[in-house]
Parts: sequence; C-alpha cells; structure tokens
Amino acid sequence: MLGDLSNLSKRSHNEPVSEINITPLVDVMLVLLVIFILTAPLLAQVIKVNLPQTARASTAEPATAYLTLFADGHFKLDQSNIAAAKLKAALSERLVNEPELVLRVESDATVPFEQVAQLLAIAKQAGIKRLSIATEAR
Repeated sequence: MLGDLSNLSKRSHNEPVSEINITPLVDVMLVLLVIFILTAPLLAQVIKVNLPQTARASTAEPATAYLTLFADGHFKLDQSNIAAAKLKAALSERLVNEPELVLRVESDATVPFEQVAQLLAIAKQAGIKRLSIATEAR
C-alpha cells in the first residue's frame, strides 16, 4: 500500500494515466442491453412468413358406444336393453361399420367386478381395441 503512494507522488502531472476507467464502458453496455431487450420482441412480430397450405386434418371424435351395467344385472348398449348373448354380435356389427369404435363402460358402483370383467371379455372377443371406463370424481 505504501509503495503505491510513493509511486503516485513520483509521477508527474503531465503523464497520461495508463489505467482504464471501465465505468463508462459498463454504462454504455447496460444501455445497449436495455435497448436490445426492448426492441427484440418488436422485431419478432414484424417478421412475416408465408406458411405452406395443407389440407385440414380430421378432428372428428371417434364413434363411441356406451355400455351401461346396472345394479340389478341388466345392461344397455347405447340406451337399448340387450342380452348378454347378443352383445358380442352387436359390438362386432358396430366395428364393421366403425373400425375406430370406442367402447365406454359405465357400471354401477355396487356391481361386483366379476360382472364388469365378463363384459370386458365379451368386448375383447368382439374385437374392441379402444376402451374407456367411466368413473365419477370424488
């Protein structure tokens, strides 16, 4: 520390200062940064691009069949009562007309799972590939 003071006193007043003052440099850089931050979003909105045109993709929902199993053991396919023996044939027929058919199973909460599993097995035998099980949120 004392060595620095002794050099300071020996230096003449006419000599140029060989140290760089970086404060103005930092000020300029901060101003440029602020300008860049403010103008960058404006430049992104000005750029126009002609995107290629394509045919619209089909956003139609797939056909859905509703299979409802009631507490007393009977069930309905799309609001129509149906016997268990005819269920496989009815689902197979629907699959021929609508290959992307989704089967939505709605079961009463008191129905034993064994009955639900039997319905799911019949649906699998009929060729149903897409299945959804309806539940209620608590």
